[in-house]
Amino acid sequence: MNLLNEASEDAVSSLMLDILRILSVFYGVLWKTEISQDLIKFYRTIGEPEIVNPKMIDEAIRNLENMGLIKTKERIRGMPLSTQTYQDLLVHLTDKFATKKILQKDEKYRKYILKREKAIKEALNEYKH
Repeated sequence: MNLLNEASEDAVSSLMLDILRILSVFYGVLWKTEISQDLIKFYRTIGEPEIVNPKMIDEAIRNLENMGLIKTKERIRGMPLSTQTYQDLLVHLTDKFATKKILQKDEKYRKYILKREKAIKEALNEYKH
């Protein structure tokens, strides 16, 4: 994956890699409407600025799909606590196992996973008491 090397070169490449990171964390599948929120959580967790640009996300998704790293499909999605539905884009990794294997060597990905797991364990411990 050349994206690991290119990510520092420009903002879109960096965002593309961040989208792959969060997709990998969430088992390779996210709704497009969830990506912004999950990117913010990712940036907040690893201590980076939480700047998310919707147009750049669209461009990054298109680029990742053109590279064959993700697939997208328009789908009907239900709204929480409602009977209404809406169109959303389902985004999924084409090979979640290969992506995860490559990202396991990535410092940002590992940092996020460790901090996320620690936060989950702490929350569970608080719940027990």
